[in-house]
Amino acid sequence: MATTQKLCRAYASVFLFKCAAHSYFAFFFFFPWLLSAGNPDEIQLKWNIVPDNNFTIQNILSEQISWSSNDTIIPGRHKAYWFKIEVNVPTRGLYFISINPGIDLTSYIIDSTGGIKEYRAGVRHNSPRSRHQKILCELEKDIYNRMFVRVDASAISEGRYFFPKVRIESFELIEKREKIIQLLALISCIIIILYMLNIAIDYWILREPTHKYYLVSLFGALLYVLTYHNILNLITDLRLVRIFGNTENLIFFGDLNYLLNRISIITLVFGIFQLSRNFLNTRNLSPGWDTRLKYFMIFFIGTNLTSLLMSYFTPFPVDIHFIFFSNMMIILGSMMVITVSTIIYRYDKRMYGYSGWLT
Repeated sequence: MATTQKLCRAYASVFLFKCAAHSYFAFFFFFPWLLSAGNPDEIQLKWNIVPDNNFTIQNILSEQISWSSNDTIIPGRHKAYWFKIEVNVPTRGLYFISINPGIDLTSYIIDSTGGIKEYRAGVRHNSPRSRHQKILCELEKDIYNRMFVRVDASAISEGRYFFPKVRIESFELIEKREKIIQLLALISCIIIILYMLNIAIDYWILREPTHKYYLVSLFGALLYVLTYHNILNLITDLRLVRIFGNTENLIFFGDLNYLLNRISIITLVFGIFQLSRNFLNTRNLSPGWDTRLKYFMIFFIGTNLTSLLMSYFTPFPVDIHFIFFSNMMIILGSMMVITVSTIIYRYDKRMYGYSGWLT
């Protein structure tokens, strides 16, 4: 019976691995085509800025505004800026225009009849006409399409220069990119859920702590897959945005997707460390390493939770700088797990002539 179960589990693992391998092979094979599909051959983009002085869109449309090609935002002097964007595209269609900083954008698009259409965008907004920092607009070909965007710069740290950027991307390209990401995320989630069901059945039958922590690890992996490519932001309008800070050309912010991604990493590390300690029986076979793994895990979880909570609930954006150290701790923790696994393997081989935990 045990042999049959091992064979079934082995075949199931091979099948799931092949499914994952085939899906990722398809992704890397077709992704260059998806990136190039719908990409404009030639786009002419011009933009200028002017500090906001309680301007209305009527003031902006007048010829009295002196636009500047200076592309530097100085938050300490002005809380908002106006962008004048002119775009000439070779193909008529829908395009995404993204502006950095894209915290709070109010766009006024001049259509072919001279009418004005107003839309909101930015990381604090989500509507059918925007993808957070992107403004969706329909552009005519072979003419310079005009639009004006009011950019709120009040959340940018004072005393620091900020160099804005304006980009344009095909709506078709973005749509295909998001669909393939959703497809890959769905395949990965199905594979993880199948593993979780298999382990859950084993835990229900055997009641071993190893299976419990295996489930915790898989749940963390499932949550990480959903949040790594911002899948939650594509399927929900719940934002919960908190601006952490900025550099000269990047805005750091956290939303629900970011929060769950950080929690998924903490959950994953907790599950893997506890799984390793129970599976390898380090408490009995290597008490010294068991203590190291235990306190390293506690240190990792404590520091990551402290950094995350301080970034969200205090004026100190600790997470901006702590992410690097968190990644270094993950690498160090992985090396520790590999090291103790090797030690236990050699112990089993020396005592019994084979590794019992590998059979």
